[in-house]
Amino acid sequence: LSPQGCCFSSPIRLERGDTISLRLPHLEAIHGEVAWVQGFRAGVRFDQPFHPAVFDSVVRRLGP
Repeated sequence: LSPQGCCFSSPIRLERGDTISLRLPHLEAIHGEVAWVQGFRAGVRFDQPFHPAVFDSVVRRLGP
């Protein structure tokens, strides 16, 4: 997870260029575009990067 995007495993195959919405605890849906795919792992670039203070808060809540 970074302010600009994230990497995750998906239960379905995604394609580069797909648009998706992610839900993180205590936040509204985050929209982004699949930048790369490797099997069932994908990297997503968020449409709107996190503000640094919001990102720090999310990281603290998610833990190490």
